[in-house]
Amino acid sequence: MRRLVSLAALAALAACSSTSTTNGPSTISLAILSSATAAPPSVVNGPAAAPPVVVGDPTSLEVGMYALYISHNTDCSNAVLVVDHGSTLTYRDFVQGDTLFTGTPADGSYPCIAIHMSDVIRFQSASAGGSCQVGPTYENDIYRDGETDWHDLDHNAIVGTGTDSVPANDHVWIIFSTDTTAAQAAGFSPHQTL
Repeated sequence: MRRLVSLAALAALAACSSTSTTNGPSTISLAILSSATAAPPSVVNGPAAAPPVVVGDPTSLEVGMYALYISHNTDCSNAVLVVDHGSTLTYRDFVQGDTLFTGTPADGSYPCIAIHMSDVIRFQSASAGGSCQVGPTYENDIYRDGETDWHDLDHNAIVGTGTDSVPANDHVWIIFSTDTTAAQAAGFSPHQTL
């Protein structure tokens, strides 16, 4: 099973605000926030019919961010760059409620958000259980060796590398769209669209 479940637990929340002055046009600011205040304290794994199995209560859950794009189109076509961290990973902690990105895009409606990020998710557990101990930082590679169905914003295939035991940083794209069918019809994988 692909590790997009990990990202579903991270669901990003877009918060926009508008300010205006009596002498000028409105300005829009965009902040993408983690969902720490709305996230469940643990992630449940297992089939719907089976009793849930609690798999963790992280004290930190970090995702390395590269860039944020937004689009007026549900398929993420003609996406506009909002923030670019270049080739340097900027880690954000979803448990601590970090602001993921800030920017000032043009006024409008953006039904698609594309996040360029690392496929290696880092976390620490608050309690021991399974193979996790309290204290160490663990890494989970969500797009591994042999996987090729994800695409970048220009629809070039991304080749996965690494394993859970030896994670490798791949530059992946996660597409948040109000119409995932449109994003998938444009060529994005069902495993990278939310």
